[in-house]
Parts: sequence; structure tokens; C-alpha cells
Amino acid sequence: MHNNINIIICVPTYKRPVYLKKCLNSLIIQEFEGDYKIAVIDNDVAKSAYSTVQKFKNLDLEVSYHSESKRGIAAVRNTCIKVCIDANATHLVFIDDDEFAEKNWLENILNTLIKYQAKVVAGPVLCNFEVKPPRYIEEVFFKRKSFKTGYRLKNCATGNVILDMEIFKYFDGPPFNESFGLMGGSDSDFFKRLKKENVDFIWSSEAVAHENISNNRSRLKSCLIRAFNSGNSSFHLHRFQKTNFVIIFAKVLNEGLKIFLITLYLCVFSIFIFNDRFKAIYIKKLSRLLKKYGFIAAFLKYKNNQYNITYGK
Repeated sequence: MHNNINIIICVPTYKRPVYLKKCLNSLIIQEFEGDYKIAVIDNDVAKSAYSTVQKFKNLDLEVSYHSESKRGIAAVRNTCIKVCIDANATHLVFIDDDEFAEKNWLENILNTLIKYQAKVVAGPVLCNFEVKPPRYIEEVFFKRKSFKTGYRLKNCATGNVILDMEIFKYFDGPPFNESFGLMGGSDSDFFKRLKKENVDFIWSSEAVAHENISNNRSRLKSCLIRAFNSGNSSFHLHRFQKTNFVIIFAKVLNEGLKIFLITLYLCVFSIFIFNDRFKAIYIKKLSRLLKKYGFIAAFLKYKNNQYNITYGK
């Protein structure tokens, strides 16, 4: 039995009622030796998630609804933290609204945190495709790394992670930088700053969540757009972390050189694009090229708004 632990599972959401319901259904049946609460933070000003959350009101388990009108995932995550602070939570668990957890997920992620005396523990997020994409798309864009439990990660994300509330003492202002707006990257910024404070990120291979991948999201065009946006966000990550301009400019020049080399490669080997074995290699190179274009575009003041697009339902 987990005594003296007050866990709140926070679910940021935006206009995905079907996925949200599936997520909550997986959270209320957790085989967990203790008490926990669920908080849904809605980023839709119309409060579209309210009716979904209301369906989970008459339970022994507390499922609360909260609204964050400022658009952007960083603002929502900061509201999650405020909810946990107000409730005197000891631990915050993030899971996305398009994910669902296995029944022993919460027990496993907390046990790993206790065993390794960790402040941050993350687990695998496996793909659950609405329509299975071609093999080369799955291999290039959706093949995810896995490690043995206890492995120390170099970086982390917020899709499946438990945080000891003590880590927020390292932040003077909002932990998630809201300057990212509708871009991705605020979680990378958050964990990079934690890493500078020598906080370890531990892996729990048993704490499994599954991500619903809609048909639109698994299409090649969507994947390539996300690659461009990823590169674009990575430049802004350097900017928000106040990386020296000389270092940034040198990286821009380096990315420009790589754009030339990758473009040359793609032109030379384009004749093999219809070969299934080569297609994955070709698409991977194309994805890398677009990431670098995204980086250069950010240097030229372009800022993506990838969270304007909602995949799923």
C-alpha cells in the first residue's frame, strides 16, 4: 500500500472527446495499491471536454475538470502543475488525451520511481494505429526506442511520465515556457533545464501507455510536416534557452551544408524510390532534410503553429 503519497494524473486535452473518454476509461480501472486522482485540463475556450468529464463524476475516484483558456500546450501543462500544488500533491503524472494506459501502468511507474529513488520516471508509448500505415512510414516515423527498467535517459517527454513535485523548486517562473505558444518543444525545454540541475530521468519498461494514431496523422504528408515543425521548434529551443548567437549561427551554416548534401543524395538516388527496401532510407533522408529546412526557416523568423492542427477525435 502506498501511504503518504498523493498522486494526480493530469490529462491535457483539446477537442478530442472520443480519445479522452478512452483515456479516462483506462485510468479509472488502474490496479493501484493506493489512492490517486485524475484532473482533466481543457484548452478549448468552449469547454468542449466538460460533458465528457461529467460522465465520470459519480465514481469513488475523483475526476475533476479544469479549463485553461490561453492556447498552447505549455500553458495547459503549467495549469496542471498549479492544480497539483493547490491539492498538495506529492506526484504529478502526465498522460496525453490521445493515449490510454495498461491496467498496471500507474503501479509500475510509481514502483520504479520508489525503487530508483528518482524524481522523474518515463515509460514507453506504443502506437495504436487507426489504419496501419505502409511499413516504411511506420519504420521511419513511429519506431520508438525502448530500454531496460532503470536506464538513465538523456532526454524525456511528457506523454507518459511521473514527476516528483519537489522538482518544481528549480523553477523561478512557469516551468513550461509559454513563449512556445502553439509550437511543440516546451517539454524539451523543460527537461533540458531539469537536466542542468542534475535531475536523472529513469525508464520504466513496465509502465506502458498506448497512443492512438489517426489515419490523417500517419499519412506521409502529415509526417513530413511534423518533421519540418520539429526542426523549426528546435531552433526556437536554442533561442529560448539563450544559446550564444555565434553557436546558433555556426549551426545554421552547418545545417545549410547538410541541406545541400542531403538534397544531392536524394537527387542521385531518386531512381530507387520505387524499391521497397530503399524507400524507408529515402524517406528518412527526406525527413531529415525537412527538419533542417525547418531550422533554417526559424532563423529567418518563421514560427510554426503545429498545435493548431488536432489529429484524432
